[in-house]
Amino acid sequence: AAGVLNGILVAKVGIPSIVATIAMMFFWRGVVHVISQGLPIVLGAVGDTALFQILTGRVGGVIPTQFLWMLLLVVV
Repeated sequence: AAGVLNGILVAKVGIPSIVATIAMMFFWRGVVHVISQGLPIVLGAVGDTALFQILTGRVGGVIPTQFLWMLLLVVV
């Protein structure tokens, strides 16, 4: 939805893309600020999940999995 609105602002209204992107960022930050009443949104115990370990852990305690994900992206 935000991307479509950015596209409309750039293509139809003629606002430069960087300005539209930054404006959209400020808009959505404001929406989240109002919804959360200014309080931080805590994700909880994300570090205890298997998905967290797959995405951010280490293989064999040495190689960061982020490196393997990047290697996979380069190969594909």
